[in-house]
Amino acid sequence: MIANKVAIVSDTTACIPQEMVQKYGIEIVPVVFIFEDKAYRDGVDMTTAEFYSRLRVAKKLPTTSVSVPDSYLSAYRKVSEKAGNILCITLPAKLSGMYNSARLAMEMAKESLPNVNISLLDCGTAAAAQGLVVLAAAKAAADG
Repeated sequence: MIANKVAIVSDTTACIPQEMVQKYGIEIVPVVFIFEDKAYRDGVDMTTAEFYSRLRVAKKLPTTSVSVPDSYLSAYRKVSEKAGNILCITLPAKLSGMYNSARLAMEMAKESLPNVNISLLDCGTAAAAQGLVVLAAAKAAADG
């Protein structure tokens, strides 16, 4: 772990292209969505292309489910191996429970990751706009 390095965590609603996720080492927590009574992790169990293909013929629109705090805690643990500071950027709390899940995970991490500083940012926006905020943070972190 590098004490002064900052790692960025966000979620799949930020719509960040995979090449940018890899370039900046952003850790992405998948959003869970319910499609025809079955839960899927965005980008893990179903690709974006598959999602939109199924959406065209769906009789019932999918809904989202909040990622559990354990998903964020797992992401925090993973990035703590390379950084002493974590910035987690989520959807606005008024739009989703993702912020609360990330906050609960941050509280849980105080015991298991006592030497890691975790900060949480309610992005205030979603989708591509959230992605731009995440990318700006990741670029700043990469620049030190």
